[in-house]
This record gives sequence, C-alpha cells and structure tokens, in this order.
Amino acid sequence: MSKGSGESKDSNQTGQIAKQVVIKLDAAWNDARKIVKTDGQLIYVGDVFERLADFGNRSETADLCIVKVNGKIWKLEVKGFVLGSIAMGVCFAHVTETSQIVVLGVVDSDVGTTLKPHLVIKMERRLAYYLDELAQ
Repeated sequence: MSKGSGESKDSNQTGQIAKQVVIKLDAAWNDARKIVKTDGQLIYVGDVFERLADFGNRSETADLCIVKVNGKIWKLEVKGFVLGSIAMGVCFAHVTETSQIVVLGVVDSDVGTTLKPHLVIKMERRLAYYLDELAQ
C-alpha cells in the first residue's frame, strides 16, 4: 500500500532518490486478475507495480502518467502495449515514514478520467487497514 506524497527524502550519495519498497496488497492482485485477460498481461501489471519503486524520482518516472486522486491516494494510468485495449488505473499510496509504496488496488479506468467516489473510499479503507496492521 502506498500513501501518496511527492518525493522520498531518502537519497544515496549520488544525489538520486533511493528506490522504495513496493508493497502489493492481495486485493490489488485480485483486482488486476478481474481486469486482465492473460497471464502475460498479469505479469506486465506486476512489472508496472515495480515501476512505482521510483515514485518521486521524476527522471525515472517521466514516462508514467501519475495523477493525484486525493491527499493520500495516487493513480498510475496504464493503457496499451501488452494490455491491448485494456485501460486501468493502479491506485497506490506513499508511506513516507517507511519509504513504502503501497499498491492499494487496480481499477478499470480510461486514461484521464477521475476515480469514482466509491472507489476512492475503497482505496482509503484499504490504506487505513494496512496502516493499522503496520502499527501493530
């Protein structure tokens, strides 16, 4: 799960932003399985999840379409390539305290559209549950 903030404050000696740990919730994988049609597409979605490790590093994520949904939730818009005509949004949050990107879910979504309110609430609940589990 990921909380959704700008840049990581961690950096290495070269001045680059350090990669973050990407936590992929089971719910996100389940969401993705409902949208994709092939195993190859699911593997590609997993690769997309891993690209989020560079969130906050603009030079590494310049080719990604990432939009802020609300204060904590972000959406990576993905379409084409291995996915064909499938368009999806990978919802995630950035937990700055632990340098984690938490993949909250995957939604069937056209590029450039806003996330429906009930899906925002669902992602916020998943984030809250993850953070509660993390605190224990």
